Amino acid sequence: MLYFTCDIANIEYFPENKTVLIHWNNDFEDANKYFLILSKAFTLLKDKGCQHWVSDLRAKGKLSFLETEWLRKYMMPHAIENNVKKIAFIINQGDEENVKRDAILRATQARLNLRFFYSQTEAFQWFETKIEQMMG
Repeated sequence: MLYFTCDIANIEYFPENKTVLIHWNNDFEDANKYFLILSKAFTLLKDKGCQHWVSDLRAKGKLSFLETEWLRKYMMPHAIENNVKKIAFIINQGDEENVKRDAILRATQARLNLRFFYSQTEAFQWFETKIEQMMG
């Protein structure tokens, strides 16, 4: 279900598995727009008690240092506080360094189940995976 749309992103809500999806439509320079979209998505996440968060970055491109720091210092701790179980970033193959993967993973690996995928289908399949299957 479409929750919000604008020129730079669409935010969708999937009630069947309590998922918020941000699909970035293009790259842009204005960090305030980035923070606005994330804030709207986070409000939806809290209001609906979502367990999964997806950010499809394939059209957005590289995250700036400021954007990555905002994710690490604000979004990730709030996701933990609100019982988000899994976070998926959808990226283009070869863009792992561009999204500062290692910095985000190191900051959250002990407290959040966060992974990178190359398609939304892979991410949604992962959401359906039970914890027991992942462990063993």
